[in-house]
Amino acid sequence: MATVRFSVPEDPESSMPAAPPGRPSGRGLTLDALVAGLVAFFLYRSLWLPWTVLDRFEADFGHYYDAAARILAGLSPYEVGGFDYPPLTALIVLPVAWLPYPQARVAWLVLNWLCLVAAGILLARTLGGDRAAWVTVAACWALCGTVAENLVLGQVHPLLLLLLVLVWWGLSCGRGGVAAAAIGAATALKLWPGVLLIAMAPFHRRRAIAAGAVVLAVLALSWLPMLWLPPPHSPVKAHYWLGTPSLLNFSLPALALRLADPPAPGQLLPVGWRGGNDPATFELPARQAALSAGVAALVLVLGGAVLLGTALRAAPGGEAELHALAAAVSLALVASPISWYHYQLLQLPGLALLARRWAGRPAPRPRRLLRLLGLAALAAGLTWTHVAGVGRYVDRYGLTAAHPFWLWLVLALVPALGLVHFVLHVRETRETRGA
Repeated sequence: MATVRFSVPEDPESSMPAAPPGRPSGRGLTLDALVAGLVAFFLYRSLWLPWTVLDRFEADFGHYYDAAARILAGLSPYEVGGFDYPPLTALIVLPVAWLPYPQARVAWLVLNWLCLVAAGILLARTLGGDRAAWVTVAACWALCGTVAENLVLGQVHPLLLLLLVLVWWGLSCGRGGVAAAAIGAATALKLWPGVLLIAMAPFHRRRAIAAGAVVLAVLALSWLPMLWLPPPHSPVKAHYWLGTPSLLNFSLPALALRLADPPAPGQLLPVGWRGGNDPATFELPARQAALSAGVAALVLVLGGAVLLGTALRAAPGGEAELHALAAAVSLALVASPISWYHYQLLQLPGLALLARRWAGRPAPRPRRLLRLLGLAALAAGLTWTHVAGVGRYVDRYGLTAAHPFWLWLVLALVPALGLVHFVLHVRETRETRGA
């Protein structure tokens, strides 16, 4: 059975005597207290805070709920104007769709939160299950951005996060069937997780073929119930998947769309930048749709070739597989025509993996600390730019190009950091080959 093992650093500067058997050391107690504090902060940010503001914000969950309610009534979910998702998104909401909307939203919040907790526990076990793994995961879950936003919006990404972690866990402990089923379900929810097959194939060719078959089967089975319902049988606004220049769409295709339709300095931002988040009213011109799709395909092909070439030289059964999967997630988010800010929740396992590996790599303390500080800056940029960057810019300058330098900087930051995250994992895949 394949397992992932992480080295524990030997700190030459430490001369503390070992703690008596059965009694935790001072460092162990400190780490336990740190985990407890991070867990408490996670409970506040991800459960109590969303619960208290749930009725103050509109939610994407409303579209899921309306779509599921129509299925229960024997109607097409695609009659809902704002529902432009694969049908599995509506099908998984059916268990709560019989409740009144306020109660259904609370139930969905609790279910999403449980997915977050389960993903964190499973990831910590996959990363070794020691104190360092628990600290790493607790820090990512408690301190990174987009966690609370996903819960308040009622998004499906906490479930998607759990499915991605299940892929890691399944491959790390030799349960290929679990990994294949998780990739299939994740792809049926959002389509782009199919990119994980690129990272999986070099290590497990037969499992990758099986996972590909599962992906096709789950997609077919999730769409099958639509055939028994009245039309439409697919999203009316499926062309929206080709991209939008909306301010909170953080991908390279989105950046290309903005460059193709730039604002005049000091003037109001173009309509697509301001209202491109509404599929019911936004129409992407055919030429810009071709540009977005072309950039997405180019990034995916080039990045996929780099990842595939690196992974082919790596040995299965170690950390290289996990790094390759994390690189595939980053590549998909950077290349996807639609990559909203809250999608960055799915970068958390990759960030935790880098932190765990770098903390466990023997190195002088200053160098190790600098690496972890750099990683913390990367995590902050990926998951907080929507607030500290775009949000602050709009608060200060409005929806205008009053300060073009800062505007383009904050809009390019997340895709640029996504590429950095991708490159770091590709490098780690290369460095762990044969391990």
